[in-house]
Amino acid sequence: MSNDKLISVIIPVYNVERYLKRCLDSVTNQTYKNLEIILINDGSTDSSGSICNEYAKKDNRIITIHKKNGGVSSARNKGIEIAKGEYIGFIDSDDYVESNMYQELYNEAIRSDADIVMTNYTVKTEKYEKKHFINKERDVLSKEEFYDKLLDNYFQGYLTTKLFNRRIIFATNKIILLNEKVHIYEDLLFLVNVAKNGSKFVFINRYLYNYCIRGNSAYNNYISSYNSKQLSILDAMDEMLRVVEKEASMISIKYKKAYMEVALQLFEQYCMFDKARENDEKYIKDCVNRYYKEVLENKNISLKQKIVIMIHFNFPKLFRNLKEIYHKFKY
Repeated sequence: MSNDKLISVIIPVYNVERYLKRCLDSVTNQTYKNLEIILINDGSTDSSGSICNEYAKKDNRIITIHKKNGGVSSARNKGIEIAKGEYIGFIDSDDYVESNMYQELYNEAIRSDADIVMTNYTVKTEKYEKKHFINKERDVLSKEEFYDKLLDNYFQGYLTTKLFNRRIIFATNKIILLNEKVHIYEDLLFLVNVAKNGSKFVFINRYLYNYCIRGNSAYNNYISSYNSKQLSILDAMDEMLRVVEKEASMISIKYKKAYMEVALQLFEQYCMFDKARENDEKYIKDCVNRYYKEVLENKNISLKQKIVIMIHFNFPKLFRNLKEIYHKFKY
């Protein structure tokens, strides 16, 4: 253990009294012992703060910070700023990890000198449990491959299933932090930004993280409603695209297509839900049109995908109805 490098584990905490002990037990009982466990109580109004204090008294590896509510990115940023570890990991406080997670990630990080080591995960709800399937035991990715697969259903854009070498977060005089104005895709944007400082990314196919979905999760709220705050997603996608065009220009069309599809999803939701701000419609359409022609003319985009895009943009309500019919018969 004397040669094991310190891993800082950052855990934002907000009103999770029902799940917090399960999360903290899974971290404090890790087979890898050289941990700095940073709990950021983000203005909880339930007993979560007291639970943090209770665990800090029992385990001297735990640091508890209490702050005013500022959101998950604000809490993670606070943790990054005080983290001392050579490696940095993140856990959501309503999730939990397998007892060997950080040992496995650390072993791979030392073995390959990777900038980011990624693991697989299990999705858990009150009704079912599903393992994220990848038919590959281990994968070593270049920067371009990392950016390419980040948009696919491969290792996913969660911070929580990854271990970061400190050097890519603190690579310059300015620490790379999460954008606190972005509420969806903030993980993805952070990954794009830190990856530009790295060159080697390793995925290991172990089910080490348990992602627990609750009914009121931010993503569930995002897909079931519309409000103008969601337009910040397009700002995040725009920033990602700028980075990718510079770091991996060969796959920039993939990010342009993703940008346009996010705008189309927002347009569909706008048409189905609240239209309180009519100027949103013009803004969203302008965002779609930004890459609409380029994507439809690109030979690497299939005809099927192009047809879906055209129906989605020109007939958003019809598209939603067709999608609901498809899922009804599929499931």
